[in-house]
Amino acid sequence: MKSIKMHNQKRSAGLVAIAVYKVGLAFVLALASITLFIASYYRRSLETFSEVSYIEGKLTFVDWLIDQIFNLNPATLQIGALATGIYAVVMVTEAIGLWHQKAWAHGLVVISAGISIPFEFFELVRGASLLTFAILCINLAIFWYLLCELPVRKTARMRRRI
Repeated sequence: MKSIKMHNQKRSAGLVAIAVYKVGLAFVLALASITLFIASYYRRSLETFSEVSYIEGKLTFVDWLIDQIFNLNPATLQIGALATGIYAVVMVTEAIGLWHQKAWAHGLVVISAGISIPFEFFELVRGASLLTFAILCINLAIFWYLLCELPVRKTARMRRRI
């Protein structure tokens, strides 16, 4: 029976933190995707729930959310659900690749974080919120950390080849 080689390379705390963040974000995105699919198929039930659940303003957020859903076409909800689900899969793939210290994952995260920064900055300028600011700061930190670590990883790989 063949033994499986285990790589005992030490993972940096930064890569572990990024991988955990990506898994958490993927979980939230997967929940959002499932919710959007459910909303697209059960619009009538949600409308009934919205009318029945209004108890003296306690579920105002739920009513607002359902109103927003009703303003969208079901096909738009399904496309949004599919795109969100695909992005969740990409996030999990990035996390697994980072966990196993794969160079492709490192590059994929740099690209995905770098692409999102201008959009997040635009959202912050358009309507500042603590959540938008926090997401922008997290992505800037990830982007900067991975850019700074990239030359170190390349040098280490080149030394192993020699």
